[in-house]
Parts: sequence; structure tokens; C-alpha cells
Amino acid sequence: MLEKLGNSVDVAMTGKAALEMFKPGEYDLVLLDIQLPDMTGLDISRALTTQYAADELPPLVALTANVLKDKKEYLDAGMDDVLSKPLAVPALTAMIKKFWDTHDEEESTMTSVDSAKAQTILDTAMLEQYIDLVGPKLITDGLAVFEKMMPGYLSVLESNLTARDQKGIVEEGHKIKGAAGSVGLRHLQQLGQQIQSPDLPAWEDNVGDWVEEMKQEWQNDVAVLKAWVDARKK
Repeated sequence: MLEKLGNSVDVAMTGKAALEMFKPGEYDLVLLDIQLPDMTGLDISRALTTQYAADELPPLVALTANVLKDKKEYLDAGMDDVLSKPLAVPALTAMIKKFWDTHDEEESTMTSVDSAKAQTILDTAMLEQYIDLVGPKLITDGLAVFEKMMPGYLSVLESNLTARDQKGIVEEGHKIKGAAGSVGLRHLQQLGQQIQSPDLPAWEDNVGDWVEEMKQEWQNDVAVLKAWVDARKK
């Protein structure tokens, strides 16, 4: 996978071989499998951090099937990050970007803020998979259709709300949920889910607020998705 992303890779089959292979300045990244035949990735990390100064070491990243369970232990052993097995392209590329982002500090801060905002508004995991599999065009084409349809959805939804037509409200909420979900608009999908669910506590009291939130924010959410896709085209 790393080679397909344009990287040169050396593989050590044992911890002993990894320690013998490593030389300061030779590698930009060290991925450490936690389960090796002769020692653990933790042992290798501790050996490297004991033998070399911090500025002589590249990022040390653990590979494990138990990220949430073991992450603190790995970081305490001197590792810089943890990736789950099996490796996924989005997680790997995000980790690489984290350590080798060339933007200045201010732009990086803005990127972090934008990224956090995108995580709330978008289903970024699904979108990343779409882009990896078929490229961004599928998303942009679907989004163009969504933009054309959404004003009509909202018009019908508001009419049904005014008429207190619960069945009509639920049906339109269901349409919006499906349309938003198909292009990764998580926030709008969640609002659609709430609108289509009259069994929720205090649904009648809240559904008007959810519709208003959707009216006020859908165009902003679409703009966030467009910017997110454009950033991945560069």
C-alpha cells in the first residue's frame, strides 16, 4: 500500500532485523507491528528511543488491531501515533499528512479547524472511500443533483409542516435523509432522520426547529462539502 502511494519501503520480518536495519536519517517513517516473532513493537520503540535522541528519530507508528485499548501504552513507550490493522488508505494518508504537512502554522491551524467542522457536517469516512474507489466526480455529480432537488424538498416539507400533515412531513424527511446520505452530508442526513421519526420524544415540539435548522444550514453544508472535495483534487 505504501509503495502504491509513491513511497520506498524496507521490510524487517523480526524485531532484531528492524533494530539492525535502522540508521538515523535513513528513514522518514517507521511502522512497528506490535506482534513480531521475537519481540513486540513496544520493545523496538523503547530500544530506539533509548539509543537515539529524539531529533535523530523519525515518527514511530504502531500497527495494532486494538487501537483504543492500547494507544496510551504505545505512546508511553515513545511512539508518535497508532494505526489500526488492517491498514486503510484514508487513515494512512491522514497520518502521513499529519507528520509531513508543509503548510505554515497558521494555515495548518485553519486546516485543523476546517477538518473538525467537516467531521461534524460530513460523513468523511464514506467520502474518502468514494474518492479512493472512483474519484471525486461521483460526489460532485451527486451533489449537483442534490442542490437542484433540495429547494423542492424544503418547499413541500414546509407546506406539510404548516398543514400539520405528519405523514407528509415524515415522507419528505425520509427523502431528504436518503438524498443527503448518498452524498455524505451527515448533518443533513441526521436532521432528515429526526424529521422522519415521529416516535421520538417531543417530536411535535421539535420538528419545526429541525426543519428551520435544515433551511438555514443546508447551503452552508453543501459549500463545506464542495470545499472538502476541491481540497482533495489538489
